[in-house]
Amino acid sequence: MKALYKDHWQSYLKLGLIPYPASKTYKGPIVPWNNDENGDPLPPPVSDDYLDWEEKHPDANIWVLLGEGFAVIDPDGPGAEDFVKGLNLPKAPTSISGNKSIHRWFKVSSPIKPIKVQNGSDKTFLEIRTGSLGMLAPPSIHPETRKPYQWLKGHSPWEIPFPELPVEAYEKIKVLLPKSESKPEPRMMSAQTENSTLGSLDVERYLNHYGIKFKVKQDATRTIYALERCLFADQHSTKDVAGDSIYHSRFRWEIGVSLLS
Repeated sequence: MKALYKDHWQSYLKLGLIPYPASKTYKGPIVPWNNDENGDPLPPPVSDDYLDWEEKHPDANIWVLLGEGFAVIDPDGPGAEDFVKGLNLPKAPTSISGNKSIHRWFKVSSPIKPIKVQNGSDKTFLEIRTGSLGMLAPPSIHPETRKPYQWLKGHSPWEIPFPELPVEAYEKIKVLLPKSESKPEPRMMSAQTENSTLGSLDVERYLNHYGIKFKVKQDATRTIYALERCLFADQHSTKDVAGDSIYHSRFRWEIGVSLLS
């Protein structure tokens, strides 16, 4: 019998996902993956990390960090599943959890916010998981039912590509959020000139809105923001994974934009 983590992490890494060894009693990694003891983001895993994990946790479940390049629609319950079926989604890699939930996997070219909504009548949930969220991936074992996750026949990511998440589908799920949770997104305007009457962009508000970690530096008359990751995924890539800018080195972005409030 194959060892779950040891025999499958490389396949997920090649897809551009970040595979961590996960618990069989809860849906999460059993190794540090998010922030260190100071709250600072941990560096991405390297080859030695994976080799160390496969030696220490060969039969662990597989939890993949989605990052900003992937999103999964996760309906939990028949009501949520019926709603998703009505979204007219393109054919996508589809996994079935050990609890029979159907997960549809997509790529996203621009960062989106995760969404989680609950139906008050039947208590079912509907989520779009992305960014710093992750998923248990086949052939992991469900912590409660002890049944394996599986790829739907003919719908594994090695058989069909990840389609782009339709904007229309994302917006239809987004409108299900209570108004108190649906915050307006900051809007970007063209660069401010010395004759402009628009106020300057509240950069900290903008970055915090999108969950982008940063540090502020002062350089003579300029305010410079050192970002943890690149905002322009299509233009900044690592040498290992095309289009992956999640862990791109920090770069500078000077204030030169305006906010229309």
